[in-house]
Amino acid sequence: MKTPLLIPLCALFCYACAEVDPKDCGMAVCSTQVDTVYLHVRDTLQQPVALDTFKLTNMLDRTPVAAPLADSVLWKKMCATGDYIFLTDAFVKGHENTRVVIEFTGILRQRTIVRHAVTFDIDCCHISPTYGELTVIVY
Repeated sequence: MKTPLLIPLCALFCYACAEVDPKDCGMAVCSTQVDTVYLHVRDTLQQPVALDTFKLTNMLDRTPVAAPLADSVLWKKMCATGDYIFLTDAFVKGHENTRVVIEFTGILRQRTIVRHAVTFDIDCCHISPTYGELTVIVY
């Protein structure tokens, strides 16, 4: 009686384990976890640096990258801790299966005090920093 159920289950298992083209994100199953990468900006005493603003640039084509939106509470927290949202998984859409170099430019009192690039690998679901430090010391 259980044998008829076994065949469809085996077929489903084999289909689920079939190799999927890594460039085809249409069949990708992504977790609901959203990755967020922070850039930690510190002074020479390892104290957090409160920036006035920052901008992000895709270094491959020199286009601006929309900085993750931060409400005033989140912005105050980022300034207090010196930990700024660099990139999130929201950046994946339109950049699937690519490698990008994103430059973070931090501005304080109308002066650029941080200019730092990080390389990210992007798959169908998530971003992963692969080259570049995530802590910057401001002198």
